[in-house]
Amino acid sequence: MPFVIALGVLVIELTPAHFIYTGPLLVATPALAAVTIGPKGTVSAATLVLVISVTTATYNQAWGTLQVYTNFLALTLISLASFITSSAVRAYRRSEFDQVRRIAVAAQEVILRPVPERLGPLRAASLCLAAGTGGTGRR
Repeated sequence: MPFVIALGVLVIELTPAHFIYTGPLLVATPALAAVTIGPKGTVSAATLVLVISVTTATYNQAWGTLQVYTNFLALTLISLASFITSSAVRAYRRSEFDQVRRIAVAAQEVILRPVPERLGPLRAASLCLAAGTGGTGRR
């Protein structure tokens, strides 16, 4: 969605509809990317919006206006804050996932006790494969 908004702004700015003030939409794009597509997507969205801002300011001959420089400042601040927030959320989720994985492995080890090698005159063996990827097996 962030890229659709950015491209929509580009269309507005390069057509006679450019009288619509699109600065807030561009500034919001990195924040939306941070929420939906993570740190790499946030950097990509911020880069795209920067290119669109430079392109539209040049096309509309708006360089030297306070509005353009204010938009660039807001874009920089929001992009930086969005990247930091997105990175922190990703790290938190990864930490949470690792904790859940450790708990699941511990529960599996408690519930699935190893089968003894011998049951009377019989030899016994077992195999347990975790359902998730990256799981460990027990023999």
